[in-house]
Amino acid sequence: MNRTSKTNKIAGNLAAKFMVFSWMLWGCSSLSSTKSTGIQKAELTSQEKLKVRSVKLNTMGTCINKLHSQIENHWKMSSFSEEETRYAGEFLDVILVNYENYHPDSLVVSQLKGLQQPFMIRVFGGNWCSDTHVGVPALYKVLDQMGFNANRIEYTRVGMNKIPVDLRPATLDEGVGPVPLVIVMNNQGKEVGRIVETPRKSWEKDLLEIIESGGKAKE
Repeated sequence: MNRTSKTNKIAGNLAAKFMVFSWMLWGCSSLSSTKSTGIQKAELTSQEKLKVRSVKLNTMGTCINKLHSQIENHWKMSSFSEEETRYAGEFLDVILVNYENYHPDSLVVSQLKGLQQPFMIRVFGGNWCSDTHVGVPALYKVLDQMGFNANRIEYTRVGMNKIPVDLRPATLDEGVGPVPLVIVMNNQGKEVGRIVETPRKSWEKDLLEIIESGGKAKE
């Protein structure tokens, strides 16, 4: 092979390597751009979810609006741990879906509507808890359908240690155990019944049983 052929071969090899290197650089740049776009898209999706929920809430009852507002405040608060913020965000993602997916027995709801409502309800739930994610929105749907006064229900979030996160006194002699814990009280603040974790029959049936008998729907 003469000197010219060797020179041409070397030049060809360099050109090929340069092309490969250029393609690698382009690929990295493209991947970086895709990731960046993905992040922006996720942020937009989050904002869109907030708008969609806001529109839906306008057509829903006062009880679920109050609950959603509380959980959204938990999500926005910066004074708590990143975990608590994440838990609240996870609850927000499913709260309206689980509310819509629950279909109370209309006959039982009619019975609840016919009862006087001189009682209050305290709900202890974990924003981290899947039972809370499903059960509490379902309970609030029953309350909305029976026309319950949202000012007479209070949601208190508890941590995984079952201690109220917001430092509100639990007012329970034995403390907060499994959640969600739903306590029905009369106007004097005396407990007349409770539902622990999941209802024995259904949210509306257990609530009706508590109100009518003053006993516990679930031991």
